Amino acid sequence: MVAVLSAWCAVTDNEAHQRANLTVDLREDYQQRYQSERSGNILQLVMQLFEDPYLDVNTAADWLDVEYSTENRLVGQLEEDGILEELTRKKRNRFYRASEVFEIINKPIDQL
Repeated sequence: MVAVLSAWCAVTDNEAHQRANLTVDLREDYQQRYQSERSGNILQLVMQLFEDPYLDVNTAADWLDVEYSTENRLVGQLEEDGILEELTRKKRNRFYRASEVFEIINKPIDQL
């Protein structure tokens, strides 16, 4: 039993390590892409996606303490850049997901 548990822990540790490395690499990529933007808000929003990869514009506006119109523009830019994916297919009350972050979290272990 101890050998089975030890082997399971090793697999789990390896999976966690691989997911952590992929997340760090993606975070660094996003940081390089957006740190030179005129507004620091977009970088702050992108970094927040690693804590919560789901959002709507109101939530994002609360995260950054900015007006809805400002956040709507930033969310739109991230959607155009492929960082965010709109999930509802509605014109109003849209909900987004940070697809690459979501994929790292949910990718099957054999695909890491």
